[in-house]
Amino acid sequence: MPDSKLSLHCHSRPTISSTQATHDLAERWALWSVEGIGYARLTRLHELCHGDLSCLWTDRALVLRCIKVLSLSAKIQAALHQVLSVPADVQWQALNQSLLPDESVIHRSWREYPVGLFDLSDPPEFIFVRGELSLCAMSMPLALVGSRQVPSAQQRFATALSLKLASSGVTVVSGGARGMDTCAHQGALDAHAATVAVLPGGMRELAPRQNMRLFNEIVGGGGALVSEYPLTCAPRRYHYARRNRVIAAMSRGVVVLKAAKSGGTLLTVKAAQELGRMIMALPYEANDYLAGGSHALIQSGEAIMVCGEEDILRRAFGVIQDVEDGRNVSGEGAKWVYSWKGRELVWPLPHEICDVEQLVVAWKLSGDELQVALFELEFNDCVRKVPGAARYEPVYR
Repeated sequence: MPDSKLSLHCHSRPTISSTQATHDLAERWALWSVEGIGYARLTRLHELCHGDLSCLWTDRALVLRCIKVLSLSAKIQAALHQVLSVPADVQWQALNQSLLPDESVIHRSWREYPVGLFDLSDPPEFIFVRGELSLCAMSMPLALVGSRQVPSAQQRFATALSLKLASSGVTVVSGGARGMDTCAHQGALDAHAATVAVLPGGMRELAPRQNMRLFNEIVGGGGALVSEYPLTCAPRRYHYARRNRVIAAMSRGVVVLKAAKSGGTLLTVKAAQELGRMIMALPYEANDYLAGGSHALIQSGEAIMVCGEEDILRRAFGVIQDVEDGRNVSGEGAKWVYSWKGRELVWPLPHEICDVEQLVVAWKLSGDELQVALFELEFNDCVRKVPGAARYEPVYR
């Protein structure tokens, strides 16, 4: 059990007491379902209600005060009043009854919630998942993203690259869009590997419609569809940028398959930069104007130029692919065993980010000892802190 001094530095999940769990979740869900009430406004509402959101269903004066403090538009006010006219428990029950057998809703206080989303400044309060893949147990998650309009030859290359990465243990994460996103998912499916598509709308409003077959194959192939939007929420233009930030947060790094000088791909890159994720990009012919964004990222040093799966695996995970039998092996410089004060410290989860509590248990150190060990390992470029949380990952050399 980590000591209190150490736990103060941990990025903790919100906690909900068992006696209030159902009511609290129901109230959070009802408010979250109002379009325009996101993470910041829900957090502020919680503060204004002194931690008891149920007051909003009984105290009209408080509701009017919250509307004024939050400067809610007339449209949001109308939606809020409608939600508050129905008991929160009834709405929560209706939501759960509407889920299909392979669908689930996950609150950010639950262990099933992807830990990478906590690196966001506005982590979704709830996410919806269709499929059986555990988002907390993804093997080497990597985002593969790119433009919609690309020549067929380049699409075939992207599909083959994704297949090789998935065959090497990578969980491919993308946005389910046409073009390079489809290639990324299809390559993983061809490798009989799980892949994750993050959607810009609810599970009843899958987009694009042309990819319905692909979405079904992703779920049938052991992968998952993920959305932060209510089931019947239609995709909106501004949803795509928000979707892209989730793609970046769920991944160890981003591979730009191909990007023009403007477009959604660069929004994913921007989100990845803010999160401190690694960015890699494939090069193209100098006169290929549809690759202008890729080339600009490489020229500016914002992205590492990579030329194939071995390059990507080595950069992102320190893994070298054994082409003879397809096994994954680590190079001599990528062993996750460290010597500290005569003790052998073995990294508990190969290729994975670990939080301090996992390291306390694995290394059998006190909180103070762990802080000293991590400081020295980080100083010697053996590990690095993941931005936004008290979590660390090995440095691959």
